[in-house]
Amino acid sequence: MSELVIARVSKHRFTGVGADWSGGWTDLDLRHGFYDTRQGRRFTIDPTVQVEILDRLLELKLQVLRRRGQGRAARHQAQERQGCGPPVAEEGTLFFG
Repeated sequence: MSELVIARVSKHRFTGVGADWSGGWTDLDLRHGFYDTRQGRRFTIDPTVQVEILDRLLELKLQVLRRRGQGRAARHQAQERQGCGPPVAEEGTLFFG
């Protein structure tokens, strides 16, 4: 491995680049190292930590979707109160229920 690559790896590993985007996940020990991947041996974080990060990202995504859903429900209720709800189908039309 060239000295330049080692210097770059060391810089990223020890300057806390991961802490910049961690979103408060300071409890994770990323365990940087060389691991076997589908693309061969790569310098990356521990595969078990990768799974934990993906699980946490999925949970964050679900929280955002829940909030958006609650926001949509509140907007829909407000529209109904203002008489701006969805159009009501008349009897004899295609979408009359």
